[in-house]
Amino acid sequence: MPARNESPDRRPGLVAALKDVTHLQRAAETLQGTLDQLRTAEDHSNLEPDRLDLVLKNVADPVVVTDAAGEIILQNQEAERLLPVTRDEGVAGKAAIRLANEAKLSAFLLQLRLEHTPVRSGELQLVDPDSGESLAVYVTATEVQDELGQTSAVVSVLHDLTKIRELERKTVEQQLSESEKMAAVGRLAATVAHEINNPLEAIKNALYLVVSGTPKDDPNYRFLEIANKETERVSVIIQQMLGLYRPGPVQESTDINAVIQGAVGLLERQMRQRQVTLRTDLGSELPPVLIPADQLRQVFLNLLLNAQEAMPRGGTVTITTRLSRETDTEFVASRYVVVQVRDTGTGITKEHLPHVFEPFYSTKRDSKGTGLGLWVSQGILQNHRGSMRVSSRTGRGTTFTIALPVGSSE
Repeated sequence: MPARNESPDRRPGLVAALKDVTHLQRAAETLQGTLDQLRTAEDHSNLEPDRLDLVLKNVADPVVVTDAAGEIILQNQEAERLLPVTRDEGVAGKAAIRLANEAKLSAFLLQLRLEHTPVRSGELQLVDPDSGESLAVYVTATEVQDELGQTSAVVSVLHDLTKIRELERKTVEQQLSESEKMAAVGRLAATVAHEINNPLEAIKNALYLVVSGTPKDDPNYRFLEIANKETERVSVIIQQMLGLYRPGPVQESTDINAVIQGAVGLLERQMRQRQVTLRTDLGSELPPVLIPADQLRQVFLNLLLNAQEAMPRGGTVTITTRLSRETDTEFVASRYVVVQVRDTGTGITKEHLPHVFEPFYSTKRDSKGTGLGLWVSQGILQNHRGSMRVSSRTGRGTTFTIALPVGSSE
């Protein structure tokens, strides 16, 4: 800036003041960088809801987010099909089913909240609003906590068990069919071996007498000896076949009611779709029975599937279990568990009734049956000292009564 000197002999001059502004420039750059970071963070924060919505939309299972009070705050499209979207849906039809589903889920989460664990899981029975069918789901609920460690939300994933159980049912039916075929082959081989063994013993005895009465220098002695040895070899093979099919029965204690409940749970949905109602009246405190659970399940699956086939227009299957009584005269007197499987189907005619336990004998429509189910089931029971009887009236239904030996009470 210009500067004047009041003295007459001095000339005007300039005065310059210098100031260091380096720190101000750095501060401005830092401020600009912070502003850019804030703008980037704002852009990311705006994208987060979109990303979350995209993730939820692409999850196949229903996902529900509830607040600490249990109110739904977010859910994907699959969950919206089962649970209410708004409170303005009314209380009729599908809306009422959705509200009932929400009440079950809320009660489920409230009950599990008492466990004080961050992750909770369990099975829940809902209703499909579209079909009205019962829907079994496996719920996994996870808490979302804030900086203070307080629960701010709960994320619940509902996994549909219906398809899994349907696959299990089909797998069991396939295994059942394969088991029947293998059992049929084994029993057929044993039957043939038994029938061959009787005349074979006669041939062996005849050859022994002929060989014993033939001198060793006889030209035919060598051929008779060969025939005798080969006959002995065939006899050994036959005995091996008989021994292979007749293994000793496995002594395994089984909870009969648990096996029946498992078989019912496996077929209940399929039968409901065919208008068949399953009812159980299972006795309490029954002793264990001496049959392996997998073989016993095969017996009941056979009976239930046969009952379903006998009721093409729907009906009722009732399964009861109880301990034997002194008045039971149908079976040999002893201590056993009695199981009855009754259906309200078409029944079995007097002509067919004596043959239902024969192999390859089937009365199912369109030749769908192999005719092996009851035969194999009877064989399983007899191999473990059990037995099965059948009674039926045409048009009134069929009842299968099973006696199962019980194990030790200890």
